[in-house]
Amino acid sequence: MQNALDQVESLTKNIKSPRTIALIALLLGSMGMMGIFFWQQNQNSAELPAQTNTHPVIKTITALGRLQPQGEVIKLSAPTSTNGNRVDRLLVKEGDRVKAGQIVAILDNHDRLQAGLAEAQQQVASARAKLAQTKAGAKSGEIDAQVAKSRQAQVELQKDRASQIDEIARVQAQWNGDRIEQTAKLQQVRVELQNDRASQTDEITRVKAQWDGDRATQLAIVRRLQASFENAKSEFARNRQLQAEGAISQSLLDNKQLAVDTAQQQLAETQATLNRIDLTSRQQLRQAQTKLHRIDSSGQQQQAAAQAVLNRINLTGKQQLSQAQTKLQRTNSSGQQQVASAQATLAQVSEVRPVDLQAAQAEVDRTIANAKQAQASLAQSSVKAPQSGEVLSIQTRHGEVVSSNGIVEIGQTEQMEAIAEVYQSDVAKVRLGQRARVSSEAIAGELTGTVSQISAQVRRQTIVNTDPSTNIDARIVEVHVTLDRQSSQKAGKLTNLQVRVTIDQ
Repeated sequence: MQNALDQVESLTKNIKSPRTIALIALLLGSMGMMGIFFWQQNQNSAELPAQTNTHPVIKTITALGRLQPQGEVIKLSAPTSTNGNRVDRLLVKEGDRVKAGQIVAILDNHDRLQAGLAEAQQQVASARAKLAQTKAGAKSGEIDAQVAKSRQAQVELQKDRASQIDEIARVQAQWNGDRIEQTAKLQQVRVELQNDRASQTDEITRVKAQWDGDRATQLAIVRRLQASFENAKSEFARNRQLQAEGAISQSLLDNKQLAVDTAQQQLAETQATLNRIDLTSRQQLRQAQTKLHRIDSSGQQQQAAAQAVLNRINLTGKQQLSQAQTKLQRTNSSGQQQVASAQATLAQVSEVRPVDLQAAQAEVDRTIANAKQAQASLAQSSVKAPQSGEVLSIQTRHGEVVSSNGIVEIGQTEQMEAIAEVYQSDVAKVRLGQRARVSSEAIAGELTGTVSQISAQVRRQTIVNTDPSTNIDARIVEVHVTLDRQSSQKAGKLTNLQVRVTIDQ
């Protein structure tokens, strides 16, 4: 622009020239065009910010979520001390409402623990009776009766020991007899196998020797006839030359031809006989060897069977002897305990001492403690609901072992909530008390509720959209939406249903 003005100033000095006047007019026109162009550019620049500052205002937040009872779903399982037990009776079904403390299932150890409790209670009663008897003191008749019981226990112990010792001797003798008899049978089987093998081996040797002798004899005949045949052929060839020269007659040549044919036929017959000898002997040898294999197989089977019977006799004898010896040990132990108990009772009834009263009282206390422990164990065999709610699912049924999934799942379905997984970029816009709408294809209409809790932890997304282009590794914050009463009634049977949660701002 400045250059154009300088040119105008220079031209005014030569204004008198027509050419200069035309050039001035052209420059003035160009300056006007440039001014119009810059004015339009300023106008466009003034309008541009008004267009770029226009943004849509987001009024809702949408996220995927799931329905669940308020307070989460409780997996009700058996106590850890009952691991490996099975469910004997399941007292609820899906959809039932239970109260806190209600028995849900009974384990298969219930009857055994109940019997143990009854036995513990009987022991308590027996200990208390002994304590009362100790406090009351003993009579002379009771002392005499207890002396008789002590002697009777000793006599029974000796009698049981003698009977069991006789039983051990009988078992030992029976075992020895059976073992000797079966060992003899096993030895007999071995001897018979050796004899049969030796006999068949001799037969194989005889067949081989016979084959070798017959073959050698026949081979000698073959060689002799072969030599005769070769000699006859040579004689025939020589006589044929003589006959051609006219030295001998045709009849003599024919005789020589006949001799050749005869020798050849004899050689062929002898060779056939040799082949027949080889074939027959080979078959006999194969049959003898096959029979030897059968003898070995059958003998080994018989030997193995006899050995198995002997092993079974030894095993059975050891087991019976061990059982008899164990029974003798139990007889000794039980009898000595009975004798000691009878003598202890005799000493107890003979004199009432403070220490006896203390021992009787301690026995009562011990049996009471055992009964309480049995009562606690029995209580663990009945699985009770920790809170009121609805049975959502059955994880372990009758006869199944209680696994890590528990027995039943219980939830408070009278008040449902939706857990929305809100993207971490949107969670700053969520506040407690905001209204929310919950929708799903499985629900007619929409559910409504209020934001009641915002988690303080960012987690990985667990509920994924079916759209393959959706980010499946997003970071989210769980937002709890407490459903209204009417909405909770509609969603009570839809625990874990995937829903879409829309939070209004």
